[in-house]
Amino acid sequence: PPEQTIYYIGDSLKLEGLVLYAHYSDGAKLRLLKDEYTVSSLDTSAPGNQEITVTHKGVTASFPVKVKIKQLTGIEVTKYPQTTFVLGDDFDSSGLVVSKVYDNSDREVISSFTLDTSLFNSQTAGIYKISIIPDDSTLPPITYSVTVREAVQPVWNSVHFGQSTSAANNQTLLKEDGTVQLIALEGGGKVTEDHDGITFYYTELDAALDNFVLSADIGVAA
Repeated sequence: PPEQTIYYIGDSLKLEGLVLYAHYSDGAKLRLLKDEYTVSSLDTSAPGNQEITVTHKGVTASFPVKVKIKQLTGIEVTKYPQTTFVLGDDFDSSGLVVSKVYDNSDREVISSFTLDTSLFNSQTAGIYKISIIPDDSTLPPITYSVTVREAVQPVWNSVHFGQSTSAANNQTLLKEDGTVQLIALEGGGKVTEDHDGITFYYTELDAALDNFVLSADIGVAA
């Protein structure tokens, strides 16, 4: 059978993974190409069990499929707001998106819920649970975690590597206006089929603690 045998109302038949062989009386077998057989249609207008029939030169084979009505499995955060706060910060949930989740992987955004932030304490460093309580009482509440920590200034570093780079030709300059200039002289840094030469200006963050947005305006000067 193909990889997918469970379908939902409105789905289309998917045959990825289906492999067919024709077997002959002399014991030989031959793998069939897609244009060498036909497949019966799938009706997903109503739930139930069906048989999909495959036909090659009048010979048939079949495999079972099931059509279901999608079922709600719960809710989840589909877009996180700020999750790292500095001591003294006010709680902010701007950008939070919560969605219903179905067993066919569909998501449906909901807006009727309450946030319980009673455990949040911006005066003490730690990890706090924020509860999301749907107005629909049939949906179980969920939580997400936020971190309160002392202010930390990131430490920025520069590194260059690759066959075409060198200390003489590759430099990183920090300008008074706060911009960073990455200099590559005389071909000092390139990306080719057989080797790379790149300069990085970077800082290291803790994925479990740091909530960040990184953006840059990049200009290229010849």
